[in-house]
Amino acid sequence: MPHSFHTSDLKSNDLLFLEQFLTENREMKQTMQDVYNVYTQKQIDINIAMRLHSIILSEVYEIPYIALSYSQKTEETIKKLSS
Repeated sequence: MPHSFHTSDLKSNDLLFLEQFLTENREMKQTMQDVYNVYTQKQIDINIAMRLHSIILSEVYEIPYIALSYSQKTEETIKKLSS
């Protein structure tokens, strides 16, 4: 799921990046509201999370997740949530 839909910083736009991996039978959430609904309605059983907001939303809505850190801010968030 994309968690950033930047229009000014296209390198940070998850939607544009992830679209290249879509296959015929897969759909991509197109707005942050659609993504948010996945969490609030618990439409997933587990989340592999790299983005900060993905980690936070999984934690808040008690969705099991595997956090993969790629930056200092996600690393610090993981440390805080683990303690």
